[in-house]
Amino acid sequence: MKERNYTIEFYRFMFAINFILVHAIMIFPLGYMGFTMSAAKDAYIYEQAFDVILPFMIFSGYFMMQGFKKKQAKGLLNGISPAKQAWGYLAGRIKSLMPLLLIGIFAGWLANGLWRGYTLAQYPEYFISCIGEFLGLQISGIGMGNGFVGA
Repeated sequence: MKERNYTIEFYRFMFAINFILVHAIMIFPLGYMGFTMSAAKDAYIYEQAFDVILPFMIFSGYFMMQGFKKKQAKGLLNGISPAKQAWGYLAGRIKSLMPLLLIGIFAGWLANGLWRGYTLAQYPEYFISCIGEFLGLQISGIGMGNGFVGA
């Protein structure tokens, strides 16, 4: 049976809830309640949300090193550099989370369309306008804003 560190699991859960709340507080008033950025800024609990992102980075590094040490102790990493192993870990995590991410993106896209009252005929254009968001390009900051908030 796999041994679990329940303290780490608790913190992961709490930071995930915090992460969701930060995004709800930052996006919902701007996208759905007609707030402007300057008016919404006064209502924000979190300005940059770095207190939520930093623990995810720390946990990722912790679990990556934990996996690396286990594989190293078993002799599975002979000839594999730490950098190559880290990229392999990241690729494995992305592949394992991709189906859930795609379901979440599609559900959010559909809920947003229903909220805004789009007709069935408007959905193809709405889909095309959200391709950058589906591909995660808004995080690059190149030429687009968040699809909910605008440029």
